[in-house]
Amino acid sequence: MPDVVALGDLNVDVIAHFAGFPSKGGDALAYSTELHCGGSAANAAIALARLGVTVGLIARVGPDSWALKALNSLQTAGVDAGGLQRDPAAMTGLMYVVVTPDGDRTILGYRGANVLTDPNQIH
Repeated sequence: MPDVVALGDLNVDVIAHFAGFPSKGGDALAYSTELHCGGSAANAAIALARLGVTVGLIARVGPDSWALKALNSLQTAGVDAGGLQRDPAAMTGLMYVVVTPDGDRTILGYRGANVLTDPNQIH
């Protein structure tokens, strides 16, 4: 049994660095892009695990490759993913993070399966 259990969102963050934010209706091409595990609960769980705390996470993911990316990140960090719920239809949460050279970030997102976390499945 983990010492701490985080409850909340588990997402995949697509972080893209742009020279500038385009005008409305415009286009911009990223000069670099990264994929990371994200979500406030997942971030807290990963940070605690890296500090040596035994931690679990309760969240919900979909039946997609984004879930595999997120689960791999949790496993690598040492987070107990036994409390994760699998949704058969809803997509895993996905956040698009636009970062400009001044460090400003704009986040566009879809919480996906996270909003369907079922309290009756928490044990």
